[in-house]
Amino acid sequence: MPPAPLQIQLSSEDHEQLRTLLSSGVQPVRSVFRAHVLIQMVQGVRAPQIARFVPFTPQQIRQIGHRFEQGGSDRALYDKRRPGAVPVLTFLHDLRSLDIVVDNQSAGLVFGEVRRLAAQKRLSGYDAAYLELAIPKGLPLATLDEELRQAAVSTGVVLLG
Repeated sequence: MPPAPLQIQLSSEDHEQLRTLLSSGVQPVRSVFRAHVLIQMVQGVRAPQIARFVPFTPQQIRQIGHRFEQGGSDRALYDKRRPGAVPVLTFLHDLRSLDIVVDNQSAGLVFGEVRRLAAQKRLSGYDAAYLELAIPKGLPLATLDEELRQAAVSTGVVLLG
């Protein structure tokens, strides 16, 4: 016999939070699916029926309901922060502190040159991009890839190692 459906009751605040989440533009997809799961559970729909319309198994759907029972809508909709996860603002601050120089070449010009190098030297797009970065800046290149090494030498790029 299948498990009985969880009897989820939403407070007016929970209803408002779900309504806001589902109507306020770009949101994490997982949270949107979880909101739909909660709405279906409130209406008494069983987990196997809900699983036909969202990318969760019935067990995962029941877990969302249990998370709601334990900690409300925030607990059901959002994952806990991973241990050791770096907050985005800290990451962006750290990134700004690096001495990064942005090349002002247009993307079309750069990608055109990468495509030309890839075809001419028979390189992958990735390898051609590395070579394209090294050539105009006169930077050395470190690689064990033989095709990229040959292309670097033929274009005057110094190899490391």
